[in-house]
Amino acid sequence: MAFLINLETKIVSVETRLNKLDLLDHKVTQFDKDIKTLFTQIHDHKKATTDSLHGLDDRVERVEFISAQYQSRIESLEKENDDLKDQVTYLKSQSMRNNLIFGGFKEEEDENLDSVMRKFFVDKLKVAQSIVDSMKIERVHRLGQVKGNTTEPRKVVCRFAYFSDREIVRRQNKLLDHTDYFLHEQFPPEIVARRRKLLPKLKAAIKDKKKAWFVYDTLYIDGAPVKYE
Repeated sequence: MAFLINLETKIVSVETRLNKLDLLDHKVTQFDKDIKTLFTQIHDHKKATTDSLHGLDDRVERVEFISAQYQSRIESLEKENDDLKDQVTYLKSQSMRNNLIFGGFKEEEDENLDSVMRKFFVDKLKVAQSIVDSMKIERVHRLGQVKGNTTEPRKVVCRFAYFSDREIVRRQNKLLDHTDYFLHEQFPPEIVARRRKLLPKLKAAIKDKKKAWFVYDTLYIDGAPVKYE
């Protein structure tokens, strides 16, 4: 009887454990389902993220392509603009081709600059009187406006009708060395700025006893052109 009771107790204990195992198995099964569901959600989310990133990459590529097109167009327009500026500068230079600028002339009231300049060509530049008399000067005037109380005389711009006459006068500029007078060609501000950048190289070349001269915006040293940077 005691044996049966003991056996029954063990059977009840086993059944209790089996019930617990069943419960545990149910929980494990449920947990496994939850894990699978979680993995599915993660996979779906990852796929959605990947698809979204691919879509974003496509949009970025399109934007980069469009941006490259606009950049190319901007560079093209900038080049066209630079070309137009160079053309305008050249045309301005051409309009000044027959001009020479003179300095060192005191300003007088009611001055007759045409007579002053012709006398200067004969007396200081040693151009024959007959040649000076035959020269046709289209216009001669002071450059710019009077600046306040300054006593510094304004430069004089002389426009010759013929380039050949201008050259006769210009080639005599060496005679003005060590005097209060000077003369030089007239150029637009853009060309003046380019030539100014090359002045140190011009002075260095002259110091080294090389032949150096300007043509428009190009410096020539012993015949080799040096462009402004």
